[in-house]
Amino acid sequence: MTTLRKTATALVLAFVAIIALAVATLVFRADAADLRGQLRQAEAGLGQEQDAHAQTREHLQDARGETAALQTERDSLQAERADLLTANAALTAAGESLRSERDGLQVELTEQQSENDDLAAANVALGDERDVLTQHVGKLEDRNQELFASVGRLEADNARLSAEGIRLTGEVEKVSLDRAELWSANAKLELTNAGLEASVADLETDLRRLRDAVGTVEDLEAQATAIEGEIATLNRQRAPLVPKTYNSYPACTGSMEPKITCLDTVVMLENFRPEDIVIGAVISFVDPESRTDGDRIIHRVVDIKKEGDILYFWPQGDANDIPDGYWVSEGDVYGYVTQIIKDTRPQNKELRDRVIEAEKKLAETKAALSKVEKKYCGDISTGFCHASDADYDKYKTAFNTYLDAWCDNDHAQHDAYWKSYAPRGGTFYVPPVQSYYISPPGCTLNRLT
Repeated sequence: MTTLRKTATALVLAFVAIIALAVATLVFRADAADLRGQLRQAEAGLGQEQDAHAQTREHLQDARGETAALQTERDSLQAERADLLTANAALTAAGESLRSERDGLQVELTEQQSENDDLAAANVALGDERDVLTQHVGKLEDRNQELFASVGRLEADNARLSAEGIRLTGEVEKVSLDRAELWSANAKLELTNAGLEASVADLETDLRRLRDAVGTVEDLEAQATAIEGEIATLNRQRAPLVPKTYNSYPACTGSMEPKITCLDTVVMLENFRPEDIVIGAVISFVDPESRTDGDRIIHRVVDIKKEGDILYFWPQGDANDIPDGYWVSEGDVYGYVTQIIKDTRPQNKELRDRVIEAEKKLAETKAALSKVEKKYCGDISTGFCHASDADYDKYKTAFNTYLDAWCDNDHAQHDAYWKSYAPRGGTFYVPPVQSYYISPPGCTLNRLT
């Protein structure tokens, strides 16, 4: 009985243990399920965190690359900063130099302005003097006409002097014969003196007579020499009294407008005396630098100087603002104007009008360009216009218009020189080469774009 109870008790305890185990198992399974759920959630969160960490590592890697790039860029910027500091120091030094140069240029500009004012005053004075000289030229031309009227009278006097010279020449020959006879008599007297040593008194008388005769011969020789000199002087004076002239035909360059034009014929005195050329006379000459006989120039004398025995003339065209710039020796002068015959070459009218219009347009465009430069460009002495884009376009238009006018005038001047009509046999126009025109390179190269 006791054993049965113990067995039953053991069975009950075992059953209770089994039930407890079952309950514990159920509880464990529930907890395990919860744990598995929590584990799954933890694994999902861990995956997300791992993804986040991977992204973070990528961001960190990108940040490291950006940091390296920024470090490189910082090093480059520091190097550029050092270069800029060096360049800034150089620019500062250059600025100081430029400011110094600017101060010097301002001083020079002030001095140049003063010189320009003096030149303007001198130009006004020269204009007044030119008016006076023009009046003198008119008087000289009137006097020239009077001189031509006197030529006839001088020719008559020359003929009379020639006859007188012939008469004096005969007298000289007669005196020469008398001198020969006297020398012969003197020789005879000397022989007689040698043979009459005893007649001392008579010899002295004869000797005095012979000495008187010798003195007379010397006087006659002196007179003959003086007469011969007078004849030579008269012959020299006679040569210019017979005027030798030739016609010359000015080209249409316009340098002597309006007094002398390419429509006119000018009469030149060829056998002139250089000392007869005065200030205001119009001479024909060759450029002493080129010395080309076909390139004769007809300009007015505005100054004269003398070096040794040679006269030099300073020429200038009436329509030119400045002289030709060289002295012309008397040996390079071919004559001076004695008469102007108007309107003998109407064939040149169209060419003359073209040159006048080209000169007028050139002056107008030059004045317009100067006005634009002063208004927009500032200091143009450096060769550059310092203006804004819009103002520079105005300067460019004015400059190109002036350049076109200059090139048109150059073409007109070329044709004026080579195509001016002159009668065959005239002394002015004998072209050595073809007269085609070649435009200067500057007409294309200097154009502003």
